[in-house]
Amino acid sequence: MKTTQQPDVGIHRAAPFGGIERVLVGLLAIGALVLPLVFDTASSDVFALPKTIAMLALTALLLPGALVLGLRRGALAPSRWSWLTVALAVYLTLNVAATLHSADQAHSLVGEQLQFQGLLATLGYAVAFAVARASLVTERRLRWLVGAVVLAGALASLYGVAQQLKFDPIWQILDRGRIFSTLGQANALAAYLVLALPLAIAAGLALGWPRRVVAWVGAGLVATALALTLSRGGYLGAVVAVASLSAVLVRRSMVTRRRLGVAAAVLVVVAMAGVLPPVQASLGRVVQRAGLTADVAEGSNASHLDLWAVGVRIAAGYPLLGAGPEMYPTLFATYRDSVLPPARARVMASFRPESPHDVPIAIADAAGLPALLAYLAIILGALAAGWKRLRASSGAERLLLAAILAAVLEHVVTDLFMTAEVAGSWTFWVLLGVLAAGQSGTRAGSAAAPAAG
Repeated sequence: MKTTQQPDVGIHRAAPFGGIERVLVGLLAIGALVLPLVFDTASSDVFALPKTIAMLALTALLLPGALVLGLRRGALAPSRWSWLTVALAVYLTLNVAATLHSADQAHSLVGEQLQFQGLLATLGYAVAFAVARASLVTERRLRWLVGAVVLAGALASLYGVAQQLKFDPIWQILDRGRIFSTLGQANALAAYLVLALPLAIAAGLALGWPRRVVAWVGAGLVATALALTLSRGGYLGAVVAVASLSAVLVRRSMVTRRRLGVAAAVLVVVAMAGVLPPVQASLGRVVQRAGLTADVAEGSNASHLDLWAVGVRIAAGYPLLGAGPEMYPTLFATYRDSVLPPARARVMASFRPESPHDVPIAIADAAGLPALLAYLAIILGALAAGWKRLRASSGAERLLLAAILAAVLEHVVTDLFMTAEVAGSWTFWVLLGVLAAGQSGTRAGSAAAPAAG
């Protein structure tokens, strides 16, 4: 068997598949770069609507190629489905049924304004997952995706730092003193940046010069902007991401003296920057914000507990098919007074919460407990497949897969405290698809592909 350099055709070496796969990989990389950055100041919905339109347009481009690829490989035949594919099919079927069963089908199809996490978004995420699973099967293609995510994270972070320094040419007022960049909300920005952080670190360790320097600069920008979001869910996610990435690197013997030296140099630069007065003032705010995490009486924490309590009650009231995607805002007032203590009910009466600020609870409310179980099965199956793929890989690919595993784990954590957002959720499902590419065992031989730089 040849082990010499091979073209980037992955494990699907038949000529008819190459062109389609390259186009799909290119579209995924474009989406990973564009979705976090796109916004439109000419519309009343500056952030969520442009990202949603871009994501649905991208889905329309991905879907035909994915169907052609699936038909040619026979992957669309139910007899060829893996259990992970079955879990995805069950999840989508339950979401469609929940939408048809919803009291407001149009609302459940499109979603709440300024959010748009209805059935259309769910279908878009599923298409991205399936395409990533089928096409991102070689190291070179993986580098394209990781590079796009890191670049988007660095650009969004640079804009966020500019906001903090009052250089924003569009908005002069921050989100309650917190940067929001191109994502429109501080917590949404943090959730996205924590996805990009482990990928930037891995790129800094895996790539050659000068791309390694660029990756480390990107990692520094992402870490700085993440701190400035003052998002405690983001901080917790960052801890999980860095800890899990470090654990994998150590366990799989991917830590070398040279890589440790580069990381140490970056830490020295960060520490030196910490003595600057503007940075010290920001660090003080970060520490103060993080210190309130365990205070259940603090306003944000109390509101989260209220939202979760109502979400759990809604899920209990609609256990099989849910109340319909994005119906939580409509039902909140109905359940609020019977679930919350009177004092808290009066406080929350002045708000229309867009979600329970917890993605698993939101899924249970939208499509029922079976849909939540299917969603968790997809995540667990992808993680297991990703670990198997990592163990079978080597070199730079192993580093990048370790970072993707860490990013998926942290996103699961941040999702426990936040509302889903289009760019971050789409990227998360793509990364799940990368991990799930190892589930079917179809990537044999891809490790022989040459390292590009």
